[in-house]
Formats: sequence, C-alpha cells, structure tokens
Amino acid sequence: LFGVERYKNLRPSAMPGGIRKMAVVMRAMIMHPEFIILDDPTTGLRGTQKHILKDYLLKKKLSKKMKHLLIVSEDKEFLQDLVEHELFIANGKVKVVELHQTKVVGL
Repeated sequence: LFGVERYKNLRPSAMPGGIRKMAVVMRAMIMHPEFIILDDPTTGLRGTQKHILKDYLLKKKLSKKMKHLLIVSEDKEFLQDLVEHELFIANGKVKVVELHQTKVVGL
C-alpha cells in the first residue's frame, strides 16, 4: 500500500525511518478509524513517500471513510487540500482559522 512491502520481514529497528513511519500509519489505518491523529507525519519521509501518504489520506477523506483527521505539522504543503481548519495555540488562546473566517477561543 505505502511501498513498504519489501520491508515486511524486517524488524522495525532495521527499517529506514521513513518506512518505519509509513508502517505505523498503515498499521493505524488497517482498523479503518473514523478519527485519526497524526503528529508530524511527514518527518523522515522523502518527497515520494509524502505524496503517497497525502494521496491516501485524501482518498479516505473524500470517500467519507475517515470522518475526522487531526494533523500536527508545520509542513504547509502537505496540509494543503487535507485540512479545513487550522488551529494556532498561543498565550492560552486558540485561534481557529476556517474558510476565511477567524474566531478566538479562550482556554
């Protein structure tokens, strides 16, 4: 699925970092969750791996099989087309940016 088939007989510690990251995401997605949280999912991934992961998440999102996706990342290019809202947290306040509207919520 994510190009990790050739590594299926290796222990995680013997896998390259990007492949190990893809295997973790793949393992989580096997259960077809309605909600998934990804913390810096592109760290350690090469360009091709980023595109494979993004395409997969887009397909899941568009098929409505994954209702909620929370991604913590600074990779704006990866987030483009995947997210509908951006959250910024600073000084005890959460700034929600959604479709050209902004609202601030206190914590």
